[in-house]
This record gives sequence, structure tokens and C-alpha cells, in this order.
Amino acid sequence: MGNVNHIMEEKELVISYADKSDAYQISLLEKECFSMPWSEASLIESIEKDYSVFIKAVQDEKIVGYVGMYKTFEEGDITNIAVLGKYRNQGIGIKLLEYLFCECRKQKITSIMLEVRKSNATAVRLYERAGFIHIGERKNFYEKPIEDAIIMKKELAE
Repeated sequence: MGNVNHIMEEKELVISYADKSDAYQISLLEKECFSMPWSEASLIESIEKDYSVFIKAVQDEKIVGYVGMYKTFEEGDITNIAVLGKYRNQGIGIKLLEYLFCECRKQKITSIMLEVRKSNATAVRLYERAGFIHIGERKNFYEKPIEDAIIMKKELAE
């Protein structure tokens, strides 16, 4: 039994593009993280769109985080970013965003927008650390519970 801990050591974090075969695991992550999670079917539909970018973080042989974004001309719009609870505060969110920024620059995307719940201070801090700035608010943007959103934007340098 002494070897069990050694076998369960933390494994490397691997960040890469997600595809439709990842939709089920991402849907489970959504259920843990959001009051109105995307279904597996809606994730598959979104991942397959030619104007979407979905990035996953894999550790311990499972998807522990992801970020999704839609592209419109030279602008990106982050739809969701999530990290499983027990994997938070390990820098996974910022690594997902940095990977996304790199991919955006390759695709000539010059800015990224997002909305975040006003009460989600942890997410707001993450976005601020990643270089997003507050540019406005959307009243009653979220449901379950109803809440305002902060609109944030990041300009991507060449």
C-alpha cells in the first residue's frame, strides 16, 4: 500500500485544443462550475463551428479546465472559462488564457471581450491579472441568480 501515494503524484498540465470528443468531460466541468451549464450537445455544436476556439487543460488524465471563445473578424468573445474546484488556485486559468492569447495572435485577433458576474471577485481578479480592463456593465445579464455582468476587454499586442 505504500506505493499508492507515489502512483497518484500530480501529473503534468497539458493545454491544447478541445474537440467534440471532449464535450462530455467539459459538460461535467460546466455542471460543477455554473448555475446554467452548457449541455454536451450545445458544446459539440459550438466546438464544431469554424468561428470557435475551445482550449482544454488536462491533468491526471482528465479535463480540469477549459476556455471557449467565438471569433468575429478580428475580435474574440470568451463564452466560458472554468476550472474544476479542486484544481483551482494552481494557475490553470491564467495558463488557459495565455494559450488562448497566443492562438488569437496567430489568427490576427486584436482584442478579446467577456462578461463576468459582478459578484465573481476571483474571476475578475484573474481577468485583471491577464490584462483585461473594465469597459462597462450589462444589467441583469445573468440568471439563476439574476445579476449584472461586468464587461471586460483586452487588447492583444502584435
